[in-house]
Amino acid sequence: MKFLYWFSLFLIPGMLQAQALTVSGIQVSATADSSAAARDKALDKAHDLAFERLVDQNFPEVSAPLPPHDKIVDMVSNFSIDREKATAKSYTASLTFQFDGTQVQDWVLQRNRSPEHTSNIGITNLGRGMDFKIKVSYDSLEEWQQIKKEVEGAFGVQKVATLSLSPQSAMLEVKYAEDIQKLQKYFNDKGWILTSQEEGWSLSRDKGRRS
Repeated sequence: MKFLYWFSLFLIPGMLQAQALTVSGIQVSATADSSAAARDKALDKAHDLAFERLVDQNFPEVSAPLPPHDKIVDMVSNFSIDREKATAKSYTASLTFQFDGTQVQDWVLQRNRSPEHTSNIGITNLGRGMDFKIKVSYDSLEEWQQIKKEVEGAFGVQKVATLSLSPQSAMLEVKYAEDIQKLQKYFNDKGWILTSQEEGWSLSRDKGRRS
């Protein structure tokens, strides 16, 4: 386990996955019989905390439990220690983690297909307002993260629930309080096209605007 920690610290950037997911500001502290033992204990804890934050920030629709610690370690492509302080029997640090996007996506998809998760995903009381479904098409996990944040941050959007998720598309249920044309313009300005379909709306990248 210690070998894996040290090896990951010296990975060159070119070896990292193109879709690495970064989580920063992970604060940990631990005590043990020695400084080295406290450090190992804190780093173990940091991996789990980093993955938990990654899920909370990017995949809130995914239910617990989180994967085992060894699985989380396998999904880490790199991590760095931004600040640290050690005493004879304690260790405190702030870290930044990078997770392999492909492995994280595979885990998310497996969770979405599990029976206990399927029964709960997207079951949200959106209350009053204009509720509609948007099918989002994307090319990568990184692009999905981007558009999901843009949907949630759009003016007038009051609630977003993820109904389904796959490697190429997702179905969102959105509670919106403004004119739909304003939402279309909002996405158009960001390089996306929101169009009406028979069973809802479709959102996809305006490929004609790509450089």
